[in-house]
Amino acid sequence: MTDPELLIVAVDGLRDAGHTIESIGDDLMLWQVEGGTALTDDDLIALAIRMGLMDESGMAR
Repeated sequence: MTDPELLIVAVDGLRDAGHTIESIGDDLMLWQVEGGTALTDDDLIALAIRMGLMDESGMAR
């Protein structure tokens, strides 16, 4: 289960970096970045970490 605080940091970081992020799906929350492939919460957090927008502890950079 994903920590909601980590998810908020990831979403905020990606949006602050100029990316368009939309939540999609009704039963399972998925995220779409720039209209691309649907990502899970964990995938979205990993993307923000890989882009250098947050560290693995969840701190924004």
